[in-house]
Amino acid sequence: MKNEAFLVPNPATPCQPIRINPELCVACYRCCDQCRTDVMIRNRVDPSGLSRCEASCPAGENIRWTTYYIDRGRFEDALASIKTENPFPGVCGRVCFHPCEDRCARIDLDAAVATNALERAAFDYADHKAVRPPEKRPATGKKVAVVGSGPAGLTAAYFLAILGHKVTVFEAKPVAGGIPRVHIPEYRLPAAVVEREVREVGALGVEIKVNSPVDAAAFARLVTEYDAVFAATGAPLSARLNVPGEDAPGVVSALEFLSGARLGKGIKVGKRTVIIGGGNVATDSARLARRLGAEEVTMVCLENRDTMPAYRSEVQAAEAEGITMLPGWGVQQINVKNGKVTGVALKVCTSTLDKDGRFSPCYDDGVTQTIAADTIIAAIGQATDLSFADARMKAGSRLSVNPDTLATPVNGVFAGGDASSAIRSIAQAIGSAKRAAIAIDLFLKGGDMGVLAAKGTVSMRSYLTSGSPVPVSREPEEVETAYYGPGSRREPAALPVGERTKTLAEVNKGLARDEAVAEAKRCFRCSQYLPPLVLYPDECWFCGTCVEECPVPGAIRMEQPLNQKVGWKRKETGELMRVGMKDPPPPYTRPPVG
Repeated sequence: MKNEAFLVPNPATPCQPIRINPELCVACYRCCDQCRTDVMIRNRVDPSGLSRCEASCPAGENIRWTTYYIDRGRFEDALASIKTENPFPGVCGRVCFHPCEDRCARIDLDAAVATNALERAAFDYADHKAVRPPEKRPATGKKVAVVGSGPAGLTAAYFLAILGHKVTVFEAKPVAGGIPRVHIPEYRLPAAVVEREVREVGALGVEIKVNSPVDAAAFARLVTEYDAVFAATGAPLSARLNVPGEDAPGVVSALEFLSGARLGKGIKVGKRTVIIGGGNVATDSARLARRLGAEEVTMVCLENRDTMPAYRSEVQAAEAEGITMLPGWGVQQINVKNGKVTGVALKVCTSTLDKDGRFSPCYDDGVTQTIAADTIIAAIGQATDLSFADARMKAGSRLSVNPDTLATPVNGVFAGGDASSAIRSIAQAIGSAKRAAIAIDLFLKGGDMGVLAAKGTVSMRSYLTSGSPVPVSREPEEVETAYYGPGSRREPAALPVGERTKTLAEVNKGLARDEAVAEAKRCFRCSQYLPPLVLYPDECWFCGTCVEECPVPGAIRMEQPLNQKVGWKRKETGELMRVGMKDPPPPYTRPPVG
């Protein structure tokens, strides 16, 4: 190349070739690490920074700190950090639908960080005896009753006990734990994991009374005998099919089927089993039926294959285990002969939603088929049981609550989890119960409940340290030098497909310890810091490396000054150079990290 005269920028219009969009930048500093002339430097910690994964976590976990500690092999610290915001990492690390991964900044670069698997790794590899819960505050002398021992009820009990209140949990079933203990099959979530975390709640001094159903009269007594009440009764009722033959022997609800198997009630299935429904409860029932001896298992649902509500991974696992999918069909009637189920008559479903997007399935009765079956399991939805509630607390099929404080219209009564929300998940239940625990604490102490008006998830760590539930970033204990670890995502090991249906053993084996450490190194620790500073713009070579290496499209771009334009491209590496560069740098052959 022929060297040309170096063009000096006009001093009146200083060169500013690099533009950073603070709304998109995740402050991963890849641009700083990859810059060949060090024109950019790292910035200070952002106290209000919230990473995209943390902002989308319904439970409000400090995901960046989980990866930070596991990156350094400190599993006990990782587990303690999780339990500051979520008392059930063993459960969530196995069955959470991890919306955090869908927002991971690494997606545009390679693949999302396996945060769900890392949460499980913290639970699996930490020495639990060395992990202490947040320090309990002095006893307040206040009593709180919690109705229901599912994720919402036990989460509220856990944090209320830490806040110094005396908590009693009332559970109708013979075991505590709610859906994770009673309705999620052993092959997905071992009972021992749930029971361990339930015991840790009890270790804080929480009294858990099983076989203690609460009806309307009992609930009214709790309201008068306790200083506050938290209703977390979940959605324990199964929706009905409302078709002929539904009440025949051999037809069972999914919740009854799953709980019967989980509690050792000797549940049996026939050789040909049909599951009605396309959600996660349906896939759980189908996969469990195969393990209990069903030779042919078919899932029938109204939705088409692409819009089935079950997690895609669960649908794929079901198909791998031999379950047949029959999407786009509804039930016309259940065929019964001599008092026994013989099959199910189906009609094609032409659409599931009306023009306004509301659920209103339409059928073509002229297109039908019949499937032979001796067992029918209905998994078409769950409903709340509000028979215990004061009439003022009811709002249709849910409990009426203030969205900020989760207080019901009855003074001193709060509600959370599935009983008060249309969004039903374990993580959502945990997040709502944590918000309710803070609200109850403020209510009992006469505090300002207006601090809960902020949108998004709340932080128990922030509330315990500063009295504000708004999440606050922490200064890393060690200076971060680079955020870019291995480029390939680590996937947990799984039980071989050929062995799965022969046992109730857990299918997902989780990440190995060293794999968890390697996976944690992939995390950018997004938004822990402010966007980088461009201090030496006149020394920029216009090579474009910062733009090419940025994982977030549009977060950084280059602007060529009027008197400095790209003039040539190096064939070996594709680097762009500006016209007038006096001493072009040598070829950049180092491969990009990640």
